[in-house]
Amino acid sequence: MPALLRFLLPFLMLSLGSQSFAFSIWGRATDDGVCDLGPRTAERVAQRQLIPARSPNEALIYERLISNRIIDHCKNGQVLILHTDSTIYIDERALPEVAKAFCAVADISRTNIPGTDEISGAPRTGFEFKCTITKFKQATDSYVSAESKLSTEAMLQEAYRVIDQRNANSGATDSANKPDCSKITMATIFFGGGGCK
Repeated sequence: MPALLRFLLPFLMLSLGSQSFAFSIWGRATDDGVCDLGPRTAERVAQRQLIPARSPNEALIYERLISNRIIDHCKNGQVLILHTDSTIYIDERALPEVAKAFCAVADISRTNIPGTDEISGAPRTGFEFKCTITKFKQATDSYVSAESKLSTEAMLQEAYRVIDQRNANSGATDSANKPDCSKITMATIFFGGGGCK
């Protein structure tokens, strides 16, 4: 074994060992005491799963997907961090429910975080929840029970169906409002087409 590798091996083992139960949704460095789903918790979840805006059960879909991440990667005793910069309107409904599912309500702290809209530069206020996970088994059992009754996948399929239907209806409305450009009218002669190009 080369001398450099022998020298680095203990440090590599130490760093791997200290991260074995750590979780950060963005892959940031953290430790075993934290279940870090910030910053922008819902936005990160939505990067891996398309969730149509204003669809049926939208808040519940976010709750389930965030809860699934916690169940897969976290444990009792860790400090849960949930965050929003208020770009996704559904955070106000979903994040408190996730916090209450995994933590004692009296332990949940909410901190407002001032920020600036990246596009307009307008001020806006996000928030962060922090609490210690103490109800992991109860939350997991509740999640499994809810999934057996109405799965996240079924809710997503219904959301896609509703959005497709809205789009189809919108296209039909647009077609109905278009002028019939195959006919010559007074508007065509005097005003250059009357909406036809």
